[in-house]
Amino acid sequence: MNEIIGRKAEIMRLLRFLAILSFAFLAVSFLIIKQLNYVDYFHKTNEAELFIVKGNYNDALNIYKALFIDYKQVFYMDVHNACVCAIKLGKTKLAVKYAKMLILYGYELEDFEKEPFNLIKNKRFWSNFENDYTILRNEYLQTVDIELREKYYNLFLKDQSIGSRNLISQDSMLYDLSIDISELIEKYGFPDWMTKKDSMIGKLSILSVLSIF
Repeated sequence: MNEIIGRKAEIMRLLRFLAILSFAFLAVSFLIIKQLNYVDYFHKTNEAELFIVKGNYNDALNIYKALFIDYKQVFYMDVHNACVCAIKLGKTKLAVKYAKMLILYGYELEDFEKEPFNLIKNKRFWSNFENDYTILRNEYLQTVDIELREKYYNLFLKDQSIGSRNLISQDSMLYDLSIDISELIEKYGFPDWMTKKDSMIGKLSILSVLSIF
C-alpha cells in the first residue's frame, strides 16, 4: 500500500543518525526517546499500521487521533497515515484537517497531487484548504531554523569524508562526530526536521556506513 507511509525505515534512519558508533551516545539517544515516552508512541503507531494493512482504517484512525491529543510533537508520516485513513472512511472534513496539518509538517501542494488525496479534491472543503495553503506554508517556513539545519548538514558532510581515512582516524573522527551531535541535541533539543517532511531526512539513510545498524 504505497499511499501509507511505513515508519520502520524512517526510524532506522533516525536512529542511525543519532547513534553513530558511540555506545555512550546510543544510550543518550534512547534516554531522550524514553524521557519523552516515545517508546509507547512507536508501539501505538506500529499497531495502527497493522490495522491499516488489514484494512481496519477505523481502529487505526482512533489510535492516531489519541496520539495527536497525547503528544505535542508527532511524526509527519503518522499525520499522513491518519489523513489517508480519514479519506478511506469518507471523513472528508477530518481528512482536510489532517491535510492542513501536513502543510505545517512541510508538505507542499505537489505532495497532494498523489493518491489518495484526489478523492477529496472535489469536495467543498478543498477550496478552503487551497485558500489556507499559503498562510500555513508561511507558518511552516517560519519554524525552520536554517542555521541549525546547516549545522547538521555540515556534520553530514563531515561524516561523508570519514570513509576515506584510515581505520584509526575513522574511530577518532566518529567519536568526535557523535559528541558534536549530542551537544547539538543537548543545546537545541530533538531536531524538528526529523519529525517533518524535510530534505535532510533523505541524508540520514547514508549517514555513517560504520553505524551499528
